[in-house]
Amino acid sequence: MRPALVSLAVTLAGCELPAPEYEYGIPVGELLFAPYTGDVGVHPDRSVMADPNNPFRDGLVGDGELRFETLEGGPVVGFYGFATANAIIPFGENQWYAANQLHAIYDQELVTDLADLAITRDLAIRGYQAVLDDFTDTAFTFDPTGRFQFDLLAPSVLGILDLGGQPQNGWGVVDGPDGFPIAVQSGGSP
Repeated sequence: MRPALVSLAVTLAGCELPAPEYEYGIPVGELLFAPYTGDVGVHPDRSVMADPNNPFRDGLVGDGELRFETLEGGPVVGFYGFATANAIIPFGENQWYAANQLHAIYDQELVTDLADLAITRDLAIRGYQAVLDDFTDTAFTFDPTGRFQFDLLAPSVLGILDLGGQPQNGWGVVDGPDGFPIAVQSGGSP
């Protein structure tokens, strides 16, 4: 038995194996988005966990930073990674990235049926609005070292506007003292 294993090891050592094309058993570079429900990816909806197209429907394996690695697979994989994370642990950062990836899916027309573009746009707008309405206290992100990077309220308002939507519940943006936009809610402060 041992000589056979050594022979196999010598044989494999001389071969170059092709680069892997699949992650989680599916060709992630070829994924297109098909809205599973009219609320998928928008808090408090959890239907992404039942979506047969979601490669993470059984949950994200590994530490919490795996969700950022899903962004490397493109907007569809990134959406599923962050929508899954948000279904498991609702948090402003998770919701914002899910909405942002829907925004990219819409912009790049990465849908299985072009008729789904309007639904995808609506989901992105409602996802950004959920950040503003449901996650005001957790709408921020960190850099890779774990330090605060920036809040996600203004980018949520700007995302809605970029998609041709109108922010609801009095949300808007003003220029901050450093020239960067700050989200404000009418009658409130940044």
